[in-house]
Amino acid sequence: DTTTTTTDTNPFLIPKLAQLSLYDGQSSNNHHHCQDNHNNNDNKIEEKQSYPGYVAHLDNCETVGGEGENYREITAILYLNGREQATNKNNSKEECSGGDLLCFEERNDNDNEKNRTTATTTTIAISPKPGRLVLFPSRKLLHEVSPVIGWKRFALSVWILRDSRKKVQFET
Repeated sequence: DTTTTTTDTNPFLIPKLAQLSLYDGQSSNNHHHCQDNHNNNDNKIEEKQSYPGYVAHLDNCETVGGEGENYREITAILYLNGREQATNKNNSKEECSGGDLLCFEERNDNDNEKNRTTATTTTIAISPKPGRLVLFPSRKLLHEVSPVIGWKRFALSVWILRDSRKKVQFET
């Protein structure tokens, strides 16, 4: 939900809400029926643990005005804590892991000698630290949050919005 700013020439919108994210670091047991090939092919229940995280995504559609348009142009994430301050329920820091912002950057490398282009994906991991502010383009950066294990990750997310229907040229 948004409201517009006070002038018609300003393309920016003011968000009414921010998002406070809590990844609590607690596992949940998912029971899956699996085939046990080592024990007479009997069915058994296998426990798999999953931890809170967030799968790879963009914060807005890539195409202006495309399906799923939400006006997000810039994503701002402010970390309120980090792993260094965290202890798990056993008062041990050793089992606290995850919670990194994983950013995926695709790059095309031209090899002129072999007359071909190679696509590579680089992953950049940004660790949560108290007071760290991360900004990135909402339409372009594919990102995820790695599973948080043994600690509670707090972050505040805010989006800088732009009404893509208004064409404005910015002066540099």
